[in-house]
Amino acid sequence: GIAVAGVATVLAFFPSTRSWGLLVAVPFGVLTGIAFSAPMAAWSSTRETDNSFPSLMRFVITPLFLFGGAFYPIDELPGWLQAVAKVTPLWHGVELCRNAVHHRLTAADTIVHVAVLLGFILVGMVIIQNTFARRLAK
Repeated sequence: GIAVAGVATVLAFFPSTRSWGLLVAVPFGVLTGIAFSAPMAAWSSTRETDNSFPSLMRFVITPLFLFGGAFYPIDELPGWLQAVAKVTPLWHGVELCRNAVHHRLTAADTIVHVAVLLGFILVGMVIIQNTFARRLAK
């Protein structure tokens, strides 16, 4: 939340990036962060050592940012990779924030994107409860 608010504050200083949509984009950014953190917390609770975290960054997080629509539209990607991008929480968060800032939010798209992000959170939380309970029982 602090990082999202900080970025929004910096963007508000510059006329070319200033928009009332930033106020709406902040909660969307927080929701996207939680959609990442819940599954990641569940996965990390299954690790015995920290040796696999660099691989996670290299093979999951970095490709997400390259192919999730944050830097360029996913329309430029091959069709099969567009489908992969659309099942990631990053793409849904980027779409929400971009549409908010450019005043292109529609109710239907917003509901779908928020529902997908809430789905990631819900699945992550269910897995977290199971993995943490097993871990604490050891």
